[in-house]
Amino acid sequence: MKHSTILFLVCLAMVACTQKPDSNVFVLKGAVDAHDGEQVYLYYSLGLNNRNSVISDTTLVENGKFEFKGKLDQAVSATISFGDAHDRNNKQRVNFFIEPSIMELTLNNDDFSKSELKGSTINDEWKQINAESEKIREEAAALYKAVEEEKDVEKRDSIRELLEPYTARVHSLYLDFIKNNPDSYLAAYLLLYEKSQLSFEELSAIYGAFSDRVKNSSFASGTKEEIATLKNVQPGATAPYFATVDIHGDSLRITDFKGKYVLLDFWASWCIPCRKGNPHLKALYAEYHDKGLEVICVSDDDSNPDKWREAVAQDGIEAFHHVLRGLVIREKFDRTNSINDKYAIHFLPTKYLIDKEGKMIGKVEEKDLDERLKAIFSE
Repeated sequence: MKHSTILFLVCLAMVACTQKPDSNVFVLKGAVDAHDGEQVYLYYSLGLNNRNSVISDTTLVENGKFEFKGKLDQAVSATISFGDAHDRNNKQRVNFFIEPSIMELTLNNDDFSKSELKGSTINDEWKQINAESEKIREEAAALYKAVEEEKDVEKRDSIRELLEPYTARVHSLYLDFIKNNPDSYLAAYLLLYEKSQLSFEELSAIYGAFSDRVKNSSFASGTKEEIATLKNVQPGATAPYFATVDIHGDSLRITDFKGKYVLLDFWASWCIPCRKGNPHLKALYAEYHDKGLEVICVSDDDSNPDKWREAVAQDGIEAFHHVLRGLVIREKFDRTNSINDKYAIHFLPTKYLIDKEGKMIGKVEEKDLDERLKAIFSE
């Protein structure tokens, strides 16, 4: 009996030694000065695929130490704070990336932005690429300051144009990282901010090169949605359906315009380049309306319809069809009926042409409108 008990204990020990640790566990060990006895908060979201899964945890600082434990399927962005983590004026908060691993965080009580996290691969990658991008931004520091201080809108836009080469270099830096690191969660995270710069073909190719674990991450879900939306506005696709009311309160559906060529113009009253293009648009409308051209202007002025109506009158574009994008921002923020989202609109102005069958001809630049319409109506 005694031998059996010993044998059982030996076997139990062997099983314990051969069991693999839970690969989804994370441990965040923290160190901080001057906060003994205070509550420290950890917030992180499980991502776009788990919209309601925002995790909030808290623990006590004892002898300058604290510790958080939890489970993660992948890397996530997180915030540590004393006080309200959602208050952007709270200087005692810091954002970083955590992952299933054992990590050590040393908070810099004088400047939380200088805190150090060890043990997170994605955070190490982020620090490196962020340092490189900051060097580029530092070169343009005077221009950024000038943009902030300039009150005149047109002058401010002119200064922004001078920033474009620096912005392009940052985009290039991020894209190089994304393309060269298809198994990095950070690549998927950065692509969320770069996707609007890319064509359907470019975005599909980059996403297609990602490893399966990155493709299935919450960081990549926004890109997956963008690809699906862009597919719907490619030449030959049926124009995404929308139904709304126009500036006069009358119903308007995109399907009402079968048999006509439609120029779908996404703009806003506050968009200077949009409004600068209106005289040209009026001239084209005068030339081609009787031949079958309709113009539908989708305005991003849901928060201020009076400004929208004022701009339509000021620019003399009442002959066009006018609708708001359909963004609900009063009681709650709701993009469900946003026309802009259906057409993957990230910049204003953006224009699409739709044929008589309700099929997408494609996106068209202001400078190419004359040539494109001339080709269409000379057929």
